[in-house]
Amino acid sequence: RYTNSLEYMIEEYGKEKGTKKFKDFALARANSGAAGYSEISQELFFNIINKIQRTDNIFFYKLNKEYSVQYSTTAVFNLDFYDKTKNLVIEFLGDYWHANPKIYEAEAVFNRSKTPISAKQIWKYDKQRKRNICKVLNNPTYIEIWESDWKENPDKVMEEILKYYN
Repeated sequence: RYTNSLEYMIEEYGKEKGTKKFKDFALARANSGAAGYSEISQELFFNIINKIQRTDNIFFYKLNKEYSVQYSTTAVFNLDFYDKTKNLVIEFLGDYWHANPKIYEAEAVFNRSKTPISAKQIWKYDKQRKRNICKVLNNPTYIEIWESDWKENPDKVMEEILKYYN
């Protein structure tokens, strides 16, 4: 994710060219619906729509594409799951990609690109991303689901999510 950031693009190409490259990249990614997703997250999201019995105003990769939130001219965020009617965001956090704190120490380093990134940096990015999304969407209900929690106890995860629909 760091290599997809404005900070990285500026570092790599300079302020003017890096800002333009990032903006072009972010908008193309948001408009393509090809931001990437996990099959296991789609399983959860299909379970939700099967339980609530509706698909209108619901967005995730395999249903209406991911919903894009433009925070600024240089920041576009794709939401894993968004129910526009309920103003409900569900972010499915992969244990590796989001450095699950139950698994990784803050100092753990991930070599995903030519620039290593620590778990602490990933957590900081995710926290800021959440703040920005909540600001744009006027404080939605924002639920984070860890991959390992879904795998270990899908019934419990579904029960927690469905509270927002009852």
